[in-house]
Amino acid sequence: MLCVCIEQTKSKTWRRVRKIRKSFKRHHNKSLILSPASIIFHDDKTVYTSPTLCGFYMEFLYSIDRAVFLFLNRTVANRVFDFLMPIITEKDYWMIPIVLALLSLIIFGGKKGRIVVLLVAVILTMSDQLSSHVVKPWVERVRPCFVVEGVRLLIRQSRSFSFPSSHASNMAAMATLFSVKYPRYKIAFIVFAALVAYSRIYVGVHYPADILGGAVLGFLCAVCVLEIERWIRRLWQKRKTSEETKESTEGEPSGPTGGGD
Repeated sequence: MLCVCIEQTKSKTWRRVRKIRKSFKRHHNKSLILSPASIIFHDDKTVYTSPTLCGFYMEFLYSIDRAVFLFLNRTVANRVFDFLMPIITEKDYWMIPIVLALLSLIIFGGKKGRIVVLLVAVILTMSDQLSSHVVKPWVERVRPCFVVEGVRLLIRQSRSFSFPSSHASNMAAMATLFSVKYPRYKIAFIVFAALVAYSRIYVGVHYPADILGGAVLGFLCAVCVLEIERWIRRLWQKRKTSEETKESTEGEPSGPTGGGD
């Protein structure tokens, strides 16, 4: 029994579904289950995706996801955002500022800054690898710019999968980390992460659900690493206190011994 879940996008779908089901069973001798949200029809071609997606997106949820995507990608489009969003979303524009910021933390941030840079490396690696190399290949959701008609695609995009958004995951992870370590500027961190996440929808490469999933994944990665860091800190502090107590006890002079004249 094979279950294939994709997206239904054209009229007369069920007539085509019946034809596909009969053709599939005739050639493969297997039953093909197709839900209402189970096939992408794009340019009169049928594109099959992974069986792991079967039942993952209900038709109602997908319709909401698609409607919100089209609203943010097309309805609210304007020339200012057409200029700004590709700059915000492309990481190449931000490599030099990010490197300079991390160097500043290492040089001028003291011990706390160096620990934060180490945590950035750990959390970013965890978040990026999980989103790009674990969840995306498992879910195999096609990007909206390749299946939704009328999408405004403002950047060049590879055929990589859509869910979750690695940009949203990484930015949510960084916003969580820096908000915890530098709470005075947490609003700025959250706003910047939200702008990057929104830009992925505006330029046409992610659904809103991709952004939400990526944000949750990044947040959880940051929380896990921060909890491990707190546990290490407590362990280190406990060990340090124990050693100081032991040294102070060993350094105390012994009391006078009793004895008569």
